[in-house]
Amino acid sequence: MSFIEFLGYVASVLVALSLMMSNILRLRIINAVGALAFSIYGLIIHAYPVAVVNGWIFFVDIYYLIKMMSESDSFELFEVRSFDSAYFVKFLDFYKKDIKTFFPEFDISKLNNSFNAVFISRNMVSVGLFIFKKTNNKEIEIVLDYTIPAYRDLKNAMFLYHSYKEKFKKEGFNLFIVKNSVKSHHKYLKKMGFKQDASNKNLFRSEI
Repeated sequence: MSFIEFLGYVASVLVALSLMMSNILRLRIINAVGALAFSIYGLIIHAYPVAVVNGWIFFVDIYYLIKMMSESDSFELFEVRSFDSAYFVKFLDFYKKDIKTFFPEFDISKLNNSFNAVFISRNMVSVGLFIFKKTNNKEIEIVLDYTIPAYRDLKNAMFLYHSYKEKFKKEGFNLFIVKNSVKSHHKYLKKMGFKQDASNKNLFRSEI
């Protein structure tokens, strides 16, 4: 296989892969790389319509990436007053399959008055749900830290934890703890500064 042919295959795979991304930021990045590769491929084989169209797509992706990175998002937290509320139940039901992927042990029927829940709003869109329990050991046990697919860029989590750390510190709490068996969620926890327990690989802690 020649380099030119290889470049064409790589460009095709990247564009196809970008269309499978639910996260808009990742979609734009991968699509931009794929379009650039296609544009170079078109120039090399003298297929100028291919080069021009994909060059245009590349610059469109870059424009929107710059716009996305420069925009200032508005975040808010909304406490859930009742686990029987229609919106709370509907949200969990709508994302039930995706939630089970990352939190297989989560069960709405086990929630009681000892749990707290909060929606994370981003530009007035409910992008995440955070459910936790305050323990007698002055720890915050997290049972659900879910973000909808299109907004998984860590900004929501950074806002959430930054907001709650000050609040929990004042209340005397000193640790976030998470028990989760899903390896993909482990990667997220490590990015957020959680430390994996040496003896229990499904247990993570982070100082408040």
